[in-house]
Amino acid sequence: MAARAGFFFAMLAVFTLSPLPVFAHGSETGTGGEEMTAAMVMASTAEDEYIYHPAPTGRDVVIGRANHVPELRPRILIDDQGREIKVFDLVVEDVKFEIYPGETVEGWGFNDSVPGPTIRVREGDRIRVVLTNKTKDEHTIHIHGQIKPLIMDGVPYLSQEPVHKGESYAYEFTVRNQGTHWYHCHVDSGHHVDMGMYGAFIVEPKKEKLKSDREYILILDEWPGGHRHVHGGEMDMEAHEVDVHGVVTEDAGAPRHEKPEGKMATAAAPMAKDADHVEMKAEGKTGMPMEDHGDAIMEKPKSRDWYPKTYGAYTPVYDTFTINGRAFPYTQPLEVKEGDRVRIRIINAGYQTHFMHTHSHKFLVVARDGNPVKNPQRRDTVDIGPGQRVDILLEADNFGVWPFHCHNLLHVANDDIYPGGMLTFIRYVEKGIEIGD
Repeated sequence: MAARAGFFFAMLAVFTLSPLPVFAHGSETGTGGEEMTAAMVMASTAEDEYIYHPAPTGRDVVIGRANHVPELRPRILIDDQGREIKVFDLVVEDVKFEIYPGETVEGWGFNDSVPGPTIRVREGDRIRVVLTNKTKDEHTIHIHGQIKPLIMDGVPYLSQEPVHKGESYAYEFTVRNQGTHWYHCHVDSGHHVDMGMYGAFIVEPKKEKLKSDREYILILDEWPGGHRHVHGGEMDMEAHEVDVHGVVTEDAGAPRHEKPEGKMATAAAPMAKDADHVEMKAEGKTGMPMEDHGDAIMEKPKSRDWYPKTYGAYTPVYDTFTINGRAFPYTQPLEVKEGDRVRIRIINAGYQTHFMHTHSHKFLVVARDGNPVKNPQRRDTVDIGPGQRVDILLEADNFGVWPFHCHNLLHVANDDIYPGGMLTFIRYVEKGIEIGD
């Protein structure tokens, strides 16, 4: 008990922070007590090559691959009041990428990246985030977790007019709230965020009290795998809104919002093919026009007048679960050295709660939504709801290769095939081996 208490208070000790590595992404005793050699921790640095671990079973087991999330460096300007302004340029554009082996998705990304690049600033900085839109649809940016003027909040028609193709908008304010935060689009938010429009926004305090040796950022999300996003083409926004449900998610062929091949939908996104659902619509109880999308009957969206602009129905069915925009085996392991104190910032950019669990390690929950926790709890599983952020501090005290995953185990799958999804590994490297990004 005394040893545990000693660990607890040591983890909370106040130190002057020395520079630490940040990643957005001799012999030791390891898993099962086997001797770990340098060969067991070697890995390829190429992003298209798997990282293998020679397991005690005699198999070379894939534990991920490189998936670097860039950090955006600012331009420095001096305004007419003599203040230094850090300027961050974000460009939203169409992106297409392989989310796991054999599954390519389309979406929108900031600076050709999903997630978008990490923005890192310091408490008290004056910043300007410039959004430029290169897509056919309209967007804004909301910096989630920051107190700022209304016109810098990114809410369409309330804070600003949406940013159309070829336009730019500058969000400028003084950073007031330290900790782990994030930015995302706020136009047709449920759909646009689902298409990859998010990134980490990290605010370092003026005086860091939490000592750590290295840091990782993990952004969690869900994707409707087996679908492809259609956004724009030769169609204008009005055509999108009325005819094809806004920026729609569709399978090859006729657009639809159910899972391909008739698989069961989630309760959050019921299938229109359900007999009672179809009968209710057929009787006209919704009072809305209908259209036939192949084998599914869908309501045809109509305009509503309670807001300057409303958007069409978006009812995704999620079967792909990601860490930093990729599902296992395309997730990147978290490399540590024995004795490290590792800060892991976890952001939930999705719409489901996730329960992140470490094998054979405990950690302290040291911050929630950017706010330091007064009485950190020692745990091995932590829940993170939609929009929430959690910082954990893990002591690397058990050499080996250990799974780190969502413990809703249905989320550790790709298109219902296990293992996959929201899974990565804590991977120890021997002393003397340099840890890259």
